[in-house]
Parts: sequence; structure tokens; C-alpha cells
Amino acid sequence: GTVGTLLGLPLFWLILAAAPDLPNRIILLIAAFLFGVWACGRTGRALGVADHGGMVWDEIVAFALCSCSPRPAGCGRRWPLHCSVCSIS
Repeated sequence: GTVGTLLGLPLFWLILAAAPDLPNRIILLIAAFLFGVWACGRTGRALGVADHGGMVWDEIVAFALCSCSPRPAGCGRRWPLHCSVCSIS
């Protein structure tokens, strides 16, 4: 929940800086998701727990995806903050 949201903000800012257009953001998010699936699988095998509660990659990428969605009129740069308040509560 909260940790995934807080870590999703830096991922969103990184993707926003690297790809200002939506199609490239989506490509980067897909790549991040696939990397996370691999990394979490490997970590789960090393820990002996397939879905450890500390692995929140799905929440991190999902938050970044929501932040990349089209903004409602008038939100401007505050859009990720609106997303974070909704996902934490």
C-alpha cells in the first residue's frame, strides 16, 4: 500500500523525465513491469516464499501507470499527489 505508493512517485518522475510522450511512457512501464516480474520471481525463490509481503513491485508500477494517465482539467502537476492520496487512503 503506502510503501508501494511512495516508491511509485520516483518511478513516475523518472519515466516522465525520460519519455515526455504517453506512448513511450507506456513502453517504459511495460518494461519496468516485466523487469519487476523477473526480479520478484528470483527474489521469491531465494527467500523460499513465492509472494512475500515486502515485494510490492505491482503496486509501484500500478501507481506510476495511474500517474501517467491523462490528467483531469485543472490538476496540472499536482495529479500524482491526487493519485497518492487516493491510493493511500
